[in-house]
Amino acid sequence: MKSLDYKILVENEMLSMRREAHADAADSAARWAHRAAEYAQRITDEYPDLGAYVLELAERGNVYNSAVATAMRGVIGFYTTGAPLDSTISAIERAEHHPSVADTAPASDLRAHRACLTALNHERSSPWLHVNHGRIVYVYPFALRGIAPERAVTCAGEKSADWLLAGNFPSSVHNSLDLDDIWDGSDSLGRRYEGALIELPDVTMRGHDNTEMGRVTCQIRLSNMGNHYIRFEARLRDVSPSDLYAMMFRAAPEHGSIRVSFKDLSPELRDRPAGEWPRLSDLAMCLVEDTRTRLHEYSDITEVGMVARPGMYQVVVSINSASARRGPAGTEARREILTMDDLNAATGVQVLTNPVTYMVGAIEEWIHYSTQNELSATVQGLGREWMVRTPNTILMAAPAGADHADATRLGVVEFVASLDGLFAGWSAELASYYEKARGLQESLSRLDENRAGSAPELARLSRQLNAEKIALNHFTVELRSTLALIQSPSLVASPVVAATLSGLLSASGFERAAEELRVKIDEVVNEQLGIIIERLTSKRIENQRVKTEVFLAVISAAGVSGIIQVLQAGYGAGGAGVKWAIAGVIAIVTGAVTLGWWVGRSAWSRG
Repeated sequence: MKSLDYKILVENEMLSMRREAHADAADSAARWAHRAAEYAQRITDEYPDLGAYVLELAERGNVYNSAVATAMRGVIGFYTTGAPLDSTISAIERAEHHPSVADTAPASDLRAHRACLTALNHERSSPWLHVNHGRIVYVYPFALRGIAPERAVTCAGEKSADWLLAGNFPSSVHNSLDLDDIWDGSDSLGRRYEGALIELPDVTMRGHDNTEMGRVTCQIRLSNMGNHYIRFEARLRDVSPSDLYAMMFRAAPEHGSIRVSFKDLSPELRDRPAGEWPRLSDLAMCLVEDTRTRLHEYSDITEVGMVARPGMYQVVVSINSASARRGPAGTEARREILTMDDLNAATGVQVLTNPVTYMVGAIEEWIHYSTQNELSATVQGLGREWMVRTPNTILMAAPAGADHADATRLGVVEFVASLDGLFAGWSAELASYYEKARGLQESLSRLDENRAGSAPELARLSRQLNAEKIALNHFTVELRSTLALIQSPSLVASPVVAATLSGLLSASGFERAAEELRVKIDEVVNEQLGIIIERLTSKRIENQRVKTEVFLAVISAAGVSGIIQVLQAGYGAGGAGVKWAIAGVIAIVTGAVTLGWWVGRSAWSRG
């Protein structure tokens, strides 16, 4: 069981990409497995089946985890000194074919590790990429429901300084986003991309041994267009492909369990225990939930909902300066990278042009990635700019560009990265209309089964239907207006930036997502509400027709019986009585016809 504990830790450290801790955990798992084998050998005479079973498991654990520790230490030496991996590869291959491991699941793991080591060893003399300067931004988009984006922005700008968010108070609040004047567009209605910015203290990430893994800034950005997001940022300084791969994976909810916390607490909170989260994505979701809660508390909105998922993230990598040198740890001087061709030729560029994986199946598996693949799309920029969009990453590479131009590019890229939350919110809103339509249909079905009290119920359903139609129409108008603004060249001040924005939107599948929303709207309007309107109208007309027919039948029945009685009485009286009987019959018939015409006209007008 002690060996199993360390095997779980081995898996966690691999998913955390902490090489030293990974190797140490594998050594411990192997050591405890070896002790288990010693104990198992003592009972094989008395309990042969149990002893043999435990011995088999223990030997497999010893061989496998010893091989993993060897592989990790070989990789560490490869990166620090450039030492070849030939002996390490041979050791992994021997373990792979060991009798206790062969033809088992661990053998496939070792095979995957060996393939990665072989690919690394093959690139030992190739030029390796190093990111000299840059930044990495983790974007966690979310949507708010029940509160208009403008109102959320106003409330946050005015009141969020007192909000407790993830157990901490903001360090500063701004009534606008820190955007440059490129966003001062020329929209005819005066609309523009703006919002509120809540800054929190820096966040640190540590292993369970308290070793610091990195630090990021933390912001909550609320937009008047509804594309809100949590933003973490870290600077890149002399980063290798392997380290960059690990940093990119930190955004994923599949990352290993670590210790994420604020570096500092607000002065009034320092006597409280600091909050801690196992992943960066967990802290992001906590911030979203607390933002939703505070907006509910500090506004008069009855209910504020949210749409957020830890897997709905984007990683933005911006490279301002890069270089290459032979081998992962060569001693020769680095050669500056100034062109895209040089960047593409360096080992490690594939980390930049591929999405963050949803699982880690082998150590340093990034070495198998291809530079060009179906999951990435290049967005053409100006001159020596290079942008690549994948399902969850955006690369901005401008190694020959000035740093101040990076802010403009980054603002555009983050805007596009944040739109996933906006679409998720719209989809959730449409789903709610769909559910309401289903509820109306079920109510109509119940009326079909039970006609008692159907008139008041029909009136109530009619009012509810009209309210839903008005709300859906308002939502549709706002949605189409926002979509048009996002795609409009007038959103930004520069036609060149507008073209770059258009290219990023196209690469991100914006038009496809917009078309899916339009189809969903048509489904709700035509296939759901349209059917309800038709059924409700038909039922009201039928209801009024039945009333009219019954009422006229009563009049008719009463009229016929009355006529007979009057005639009988008149003829029985004789003389003047006959004349009065005939006059009474004429009055009854005239009254019935007049009343029937009036009821029929009223029923027709209401139907």
